[in-house]
Amino acid sequence: MKGQNDRAKALNNLLDRMNGELGKYTKDEDSDKASRAVILTKYMNEAKGLGVDVAGWNSPKSAEQIRAISSGIQHMAENCNSDNQTQMVKLQDFMGQYNSFVSGASDQIKNANQILQGLAKN
Repeated sequence: MKGQNDRAKALNNLLDRMNGELGKYTKDEDSDKASRAVILTKYMNEAKGLGVDVAGWNSPKSAEQIRAISSGIQHMAENCNSDNQTQMVKLQDFMGQYNSFVSGASDQIKNANQILQGLAKN
């Protein structure tokens, strides 16, 4: 779970830094598209290391293409958080089963002890 949390944080951090730089370029002129490609190329290795598909990141991008890339990264981060929630539910279920087992075993030991004390008195 810690690994998933760390990955989600890293993806969100990457997205924040990228969007901070990409926010300067709001038009779909060739110069803005080229500038977006430079920024994407800057973050390409980090994104690839986090499992992001970076195919085509080094070519000029429209604002719509940038939104799609950002959305994909955001979706990956959300999936990490969702996986963590699923694992937490499973862990809570396991702990509930464990506690039931311990409680049952304790009751059985108490009953056996009472029987032994009764036999010892006779």
